[in-house]
Amino acid sequence: MKQQKNEYADLISRLRQYAARHERPPYGRAIEGEEDLEREAALAIEQLQEQVELLESNYRTETPLGALIVRPSGYGPEYPGIWIDLRRADFDHDMPLALIEYTATEGDLEHGEGHIITRVYGNEYDEYTHRIVHTGIEEFFHMEEPEPKEK
Repeated sequence: MKQQKNEYADLISRLRQYAARHERPPYGRAIEGEEDLEREAALAIEQLQEQVELLESNYRTETPLGALIVRPSGYGPEYPGIWIDLRRADFDHDMPLALIEYTATEGDLEHGEGHIITRVYGNEYDEYTHRIVHTGIEEFFHMEEPEPKEK
């Protein structure tokens, strides 16, 4: 997280420098001088920061033990998924808690049929301790809506 904040700060600094060097008014509006351009750029940067913070908050939940972080698995289009990690400010690495992913090639499952699998990392080691193959997915999405009760 510290590295991300440093990268954002660096980006913001570069954007401000860029805006200070250019005098073209944004969106066709007339700007009196460099100060106005810098002010417009600073406002745009603040709005970008707010959007990034909002986006990050959707993928981060604070707990007394650290922050729960959700991030893409990065294993390619054949295995789309997400990691759920525990992040602590006083440590350089995140602790994996779970990996939830789609796979059609898991060795002990029927090939050609896709599955959602959750791997739970129940301790601090690199290997998962529990593997859950989610079932009943199609049935869940084809359930009939309950009839509304008459009053």
